[in-house]
Amino acid sequence: MNSSQLNFFMLPEDWSVFQDFMIKRSIIIVKHKTNNIDDFFLDPYDIKIEHDRPPFHIALTHLDFSDNILYTYNETSKIYDLNIQKSNIIEFSTGGFYASNFNKLHRARFYCVNSYYVSNEEVVAKNTEFKKWGTNTYRSFKRTFLTKYKDEKFILFTESTLKWMEENNAQIDGGYISISIKQ
Repeated sequence: MNSSQLNFFMLPEDWSVFQDFMIKRSIIIVKHKTNNIDDFFLDPYDIKIEHDRPPFHIALTHLDFSDNILYTYNETSKIYDLNIQKSNIIEFSTGGFYASNFNKLHRARFYCVNSYYVSNEEVVAKNTEFKKWGTNTYRSFKRTFLTKYKDEKFILFTESTLKWMEENNAQIDGGYISISIKQ
């Protein structure tokens, strides 16, 4: 399998600006689960902050690639589950704070599968136009929202995250998985 990812930190309040970014770039949200195979898109403005955080995990695509959104029917739950590996989507894990600990900010990421294996070990590459769109979306998101911090080479931050870190004397953990307020 071949994939790409972009790791970064964002705060829940960054969500509304990201919704605007999605609308301007004609990005749509694909449901991870649906009862109706013909109803699997959400408008970015339909996603609301609940319990001080955006949804933890969403899937993004462009209408141009909607013909390759694949679901598998789950007989047990009677729901269609998104096939993340084969669908033309970018996974967006929003990171943020967990309800049990508002002193620790978890990393966000974009993740995109560019090719995958089928049962006979054959590699199936995704559509070239989809891969270009994914790369352009990453680049545009980085230019619009993200910045480097000090000498950090492996992780990026929104401006609001950097401000929160400074105001709270927060430190990045060694694995770039979270940022914690030091007591």
